[in-house]
Amino acid sequence: MYVKVPVRLEILGVPSLIDYITDLKRQDILERSLEEYLQERAMSLVDKTQNQIGGEPFMWGYSARKQFWTLEEFRKYDWMKNYPKAKVYIKFDVSIKNFGRILHPPKLKQKID
Repeated sequence: MYVKVPVRLEILGVPSLIDYITDLKRQDILERSLEEYLQERAMSLVDKTQNQIGGEPFMWGYSARKQFWTLEEFRKYDWMKNYPKAKVYIKFDVSIKNFGRILHPPKLKQKID
C-alpha cells in the first residue's frame, strides 16, 4: 500500500536565527529533513499497529477494497487479518508555504560571557 501525504507549512518563527528565508538550499534541506522525520515516525506507528495492536486505525481498508472486483472477494480476503502482513510505504511531500511576516532574519550580536 502506497500512501502519499501532502504537508504544507507556514513557519512563524526561527529561534535558531538560521536564514531560511533567502537561502533556498537551506529551505530544501529543512523540507527534506521534515519529510524524513515524519516518515520515520509514521512508519513506526504503522509497525506498531501491525505488530503490537494488530488493527488498522487508518481506514485504509476502503482503499484496499477498490482492488477487488466484488465486495464478496474483499470480505473473503479479510482485510483485518491480512493488514499485519501488508507492505506499507508512506511518502510525505513537505513544502514550506512561507516564513510568516519576517522579511529578513534579525541580526543580533552574540553575547559573550
